[in-house]
Amino acid sequence: MEKLFLEPTDDCPAVDFDPISGTLRLAGRSIQEDASTFYDPLYEWIGSYKQSPAPKTVLELQLEYMNSLATRKIVGLIFELDDCYSNGVDAQVTWLCRENDDVMRERGEELKNIADLPFEICLFN
Repeated sequence: MEKLFLEPTDDCPAVDFDPISGTLRLAGRSIQEDASTFYDPLYEWIGSYKQSPAPKTVLELQLEYMNSLATRKIVGLIFELDDCYSNGVDAQVTWLCRENDDVMRERGEELKNIADLPFEICLFN
């Protein structure tokens, strides 16, 4: 399985999905008008990845901002990972946000409650 890497743009986050390490990383802003065009290939990649996941899988989300359409897609990614977790994969979500970013910290707290897998919120300066 190939690594999935996409450079960030003004509207789309960087993507670094590594099947060997099991790290699935999104970082930046996610404010696309058509979130499906951006996120559907990520769902396809995860669908393939779930067939033979790494021993530990971490969805690392370091988003500066995301609109409501992107939020729905992120929820879907969390559910995909929760499905792995339910099937015995060591999986978790790591939500990274700035200490002073109350909006994204609260968004992380909301998302933490939607699935059963471990969900860690990490604050940085």
